[in-house]
Amino acid sequence: AWRKIYGHIINGVKLHNMGLRDQIYQPREVKNYNEVTTAIADWETLYRDFKDTNGQPMTPYEEKMTILKILPSSMRDNMLWRAMDDSVSYQLFRDTSLRALRMCLSPRMIAASPRLQTCLGPRLS
Repeated sequence: AWRKIYGHIINGVKLHNMGLRDQIYQPREVKNYNEVTTAIADWETLYRDFKDTNGQPMTPYEEKMTILKILPSSMRDNMLWRAMDDSVSYQLFRDTSLRALRMCLSPRMIAASPRLQTCLGPRLS
């Protein structure tokens, strides 16, 4: 009886892990700059859960490229070269991306760039 229960638990974990895999490797692109921080935090939570359920960890390069997929396309173009640099860790890439985001969201930058205003979507208060 315990073998059936154990098998059911293991299969449930594997199914959960398989569902997380798609979300981990194919995150949705964020359209508005003000959603980036939350999207990255959500992805990191899913990724941690994926690894906790015996999912294979990504290489630092794969982690950076996956975060790159989350960034708005206008920001992604500027961050690509950093993502491809082997000397830049995932943590440094994430922190640099969020720092660049904060610069983009500064009132001075927003006022100076009509293109940025469209990327922001609803104004932050």
